[in-house]
Amino acid sequence: MRILTSDEISLLDRADEWRFVGCRERELAGRELPPDREVPEDCHHFRELMMVLSGECEVRVGEELYDAGPGAMFWFDSDVRHDRRCPYVAPDCRQLWIYFLPDAFAASLFEVRSSQYALLRRYWQKDPNLVELLMRAWSAWTEAATPLARRRLRAGMELLLVSIREQEAEAERNSQPAPDRRSDAIQAITRHLNQTLGIGDNLKSLARLSGYSRSQFLRLFRRHIGCNLREYLNRLRLRRSIELHFAGYSQKEIADRLGFASVSSYYHWRQRHQK
Repeated sequence: MRILTSDEISLLDRADEWRFVGCRERELAGRELPPDREVPEDCHHFRELMMVLSGECEVRVGEELYDAGPGAMFWFDSDVRHDRRCPYVAPDCRQLWIYFLPDAFAASLFEVRSSQYALLRRYWQKDPNLVELLMRAWSAWTEAATPLARRRLRAGMELLLVSIREQEAEAERNSQPAPDRRSDAIQAITRHLNQTLGIGDNLKSLARLSGYSRSQFLRLFRRHIGCNLREYLNRLRLRRSIELHFAGYSQKEIADRLGFASVSSYYHWRQRHQK
């Protein structure tokens, strides 16, 4: 069944009503973050996007606070502090959160109603060309918020939201369960880990990127990969350490590249896991 309302679906089409808030350009007026505001925050190494679909909410970006309504779109770059999803004390609202992998994106529709917080639907799409287009447009807009950079970013976002509308329309037409994308999601996570080696990642962030809860993600990862997450990361890092060694890197350089705090911690890890 369809989850998005007619007004929310219409908003996805009305790009002229979107208001962007990013590192260099902010189409909404912010105010200084109150020192006594106590809302859980997030800060991670991947990019994340949030769009308000209905209702009103407060959103933290860095050290500023924004009053946001339908069409507000927050582009959280890597390592930017922001609110962790919807605060439980927020007014009634619906938010669409979008997370990017190297060749796919995952999205989650959340609702706060009567101070109760709920996940309504997950979306998933493998589309490496679209993700690359959006990431390049985002980087260009971050470097220089020109009208051309903004138009390119808006055009890429329109394409992404077409995919979400199509998935919503499919859910409305078909009473059967949605296509099983679990294998695609886990394979996308492994490609992400091959790039990052898990540096800057944690269970919470990886589960979010996959579009599943932490417990679901761990079960799916073992089922589709054949080992648990820690074992997989150790294999990746061990293989990379061997490659770096034969490429002539020093032990300190290898330890740094693999995310270890010191050469000694890298050495002890290697002794435990090298066969």
